[in-house]
Amino acid sequence: MRYQLFSGTAARRLSVLLSLTLILLSLTAFAQDKKQKPKKSKESVDAVYKRWLDEDVRWIITDEERNTFKALKTDDEREQFIEQFWLRRDPDPDTDVNDPDYPGPHGANPPSYRALRTARYTYVEYADRTAELYDRRRDPFELDNVVDLVSPRLVTRLHDQLVALGRCHGVVACTAARNAR
Repeated sequence: MRYQLFSGTAARRLSVLLSLTLILLSLTAFAQDKKQKPKKSKESVDAVYKRWLDEDVRWIITDEERNTFKALKTDDEREQFIEQFWLRRDPDPDTDVNDPDYPGPHGANPPSYRALRTARYTYVEYADRTAELYDRRRDPFELDNVVDLVSPRLVTRLHDQLVALGRCHGVVACTAARNAR
């Protein structure tokens, strides 16, 4: 004996109901996914401003400017601040905005960097995370970047020393950071 759970009309109604339920669930999941994406882009925008503050201008921004920047509420205010920040540092106030040397965020000024010169090496780290290393005993004119040819331990040691010197305050701490091996 064969049992039939639903008749033809009931089976069609059930399949339509299940199809509609699946469509609604898909739309709900899609809508939730859409809501989460702006949050990620906001995080990446915040990361850009954090990188600008902590790396790109770390060595040249004053404490007052840093505090002012941190107090800004909107991205437009931050963009205006950055533009004014570079304009204040422009040695020629008449620089045309289309000039590649214009000190705005899209100018072609050299990237910010920090460097360390030891008895033997010159080590340079740029804001774009590239590095250069010159062995002045073998290359006194610093023509050959050997950062990829030397031991990673040497590069790490020079990087750590550079970071320590950037964070030190006072004669004792900076002397210790300079002499760190």
